[in-house]
Formats: sequence, C-alpha cells, structure tokens
Amino acid sequence: MAIAAAAGAGLAVLMAIAASPRRGGRRGARYRRLVTKSREPLSPALFRALAKAFKGVNAELGRRLEPHGVHPGQDYVLDELWHQDGQPVGVLAGRIGIEVPTLVRTLTRMEAAGLLRREADPADRRRAIVRLTDRGRELEKIVPGILADVTEHATAGMSQAEREQLLRLLGDLRENLRGVRDLP
Repeated sequence: MAIAAAAGAGLAVLMAIAASPRRGGRRGARYRRLVTKSREPLSPALFRALAKAFKGVNAELGRRLEPHGVHPGQDYVLDELWHQDGQPVGVLAGRIGIEVPTLVRTLTRMEAAGLLRREADPADRRRAIVRLTDRGRELEKIVPGILADVTEHATAGMSQAEREQLLRLLGDLRENLRGVRDLP
C-alpha cells in the first residue's frame, strides 16, 4: 500500500508540475487538456517513470554484464537454456515472450560471442535447436548474482512487502495491456 500511495502522490506532483503554466506556455496548456480530458486516472508521467526506471536498470545491467560478454536481454535466453538446454528457436522465443526474428538476431550475437550454438534438429532439418556452450553454462555461476545485485541496488530502501507489491503491480500493468492491440 505504501508504494501505491507514494506512487499516487508522486504522480500527482509530477502531473501538477508538468501541467503548470510555467512549464512551457502552449505546451503546458495542451498537456493540461490531455490530462484533464483523459478518461485514464494517470498521466503519461507513469509511463515516463517506468521508462526511466527501465533505462536505469538496463544501463546498470549492461555495465555489469558486459565484462562477461553478455548484453542486457541475453540473460533471458541464458536463463531459459540453463533450465532446459536444447530448445527449438520457436519454442525459446515463445517462452521468453519475443518474436522469432528478434530472437534470431540475439542468438546470432550470442553465438558469435561463444555463449551458445545452433544445430539442425535431427527430426526436422528446417528447425534449429539452441544449445549452450561450456562458456554459456559457466555464466550460470555469475549472471544470476549480477541480476540479484542490481535488483537489490534498484530496490534499496524498499521493504520486502513493498518489493513484492511493486512486482505484483507491474504484473497487473502488463496483464492489463494484453490484447490491447486487438482493440479498435
């Protein structure tokens, strides 16, 4: 509850600042019209805050993962393969939640770095199976610790209950957006 209350109060302040006449004349007036006429209770400030938080976490992850030859986002692939090595590309893309062409570009980069290899599926030579290399397996001793450290740093000052609530709220936000593309 504390996070939601603080977030609500913080968003109200951000909305007031963003909509203030001192913030850019016509631009501020346009923003006020958008905010006050919106049927949604939150302004774009929520999404800006989410984007800035993501960029901050992603930058820190990149800084910490790069010395190990891993880029942010590749940890998802590694994590899936640590749990079940030897997955077809399409299955792996579905489990991670990205499109196959996006995953193929990531796999090409990871293969060039020596983290994994792709092999033809013996049952269907048109499909590729993704397998970790020894180097990719060794990273299981390093990458989860980096992820935990960055998470700890990013959520410093939050109680365990607040961290769990944040995770639930972000999950709710994502769930609310499922199927939005299908709307007119």
